[in-house]
Amino acid sequence: MAWWVGGVPAAPTGECDPAKLAEQAATERDAALAEARQLRVELAAHQAAPNAGAEPARLLDSRTADTAPGWAPRRTGNS
Repeated sequence: MAWWVGGVPAAPTGECDPAKLAEQAATERDAALAEARQLRVELAAHQAAPNAGAEPARLLDSRTADTAPGWAPRRTGNS
């Protein structure tokens, strides 16, 4: 919890290590960016699905297929 000193937030003692604060800020930023990306993908799926005759929930569910145990990409062509 930040304490206000002269109208400016100040961290309580023990939380003033700049390296720890920078690491925490970077972690929070990365989490926020990942969440924003996920939400953009979901919105795009919901917007595009009706025009393609697809169900958004099924399209979004397919994103977890590559993390399923034993899953391997299907080879096509001469590769």
